[in-house]
Amino acid sequence: MVYRARYAVNYVRAQGLVVWDTLPQYADSLMYPPEINPTPYPGQNDNVTFASATKGGAYHAGPGALVVNGVSVPPNSVYWNLGNVDEGVTDLLTFTVATRNGTLEGTTLTNRAFATAANAGTSQSQPVVTVIRSVSRPSITKVGARVSSSSTTNGARSPARPTVSALEHATTATRRCTTRWSMTTCPG
Repeated sequence: MVYRARYAVNYVRAQGLVVWDTLPQYADSLMYPPEINPTPYPGQNDNVTFASATKGGAYHAGPGALVVNGVSVPPNSVYWNLGNVDEGVTDLLTFTVATRNGTLEGTTLTNRAFATAANAGTSQSQPVVTVIRSVSRPSITKVGARVSSSSTTNGARSPARPTVSALEHATTATRRCTTRWSMTTCPG
């Protein structure tokens, strides 16, 4: 799943701008379908995992908060240390997470992005809710058996026997949401 956060700096230059997004995790912002809630299987971990981020974004696993430009970034967050950003700049930051194989159909993920600068308060996006679409997609590959001249019965070749070389199960998630927010800084 790809999350997108668009930020905008209005009026005056943002000093020491930091943007972060805490990944959804069970008990905080990951919910199972109502008929299965709370956890369907004891010990099951359906938290998303960080895969990548654009424009210098980094992942902080924890434990504890990480201080970036005086900003406390919580554990399990993707963050960008953007430094000083001129007024009028709007940009798009993206990061990719992976759902775990076996995540249930209808599981919802809720998250939001945050931004703060030394000369501005913290801004936050509206919450974005993603519903996991989990579909079993088995695949099978048929490979013909090899018949050698030594495998004959009464001078006739044995019939070919197909073999199954692979059987796969994949979980997919679709995400078509965009998080949009603006951070406004004012002098003084």
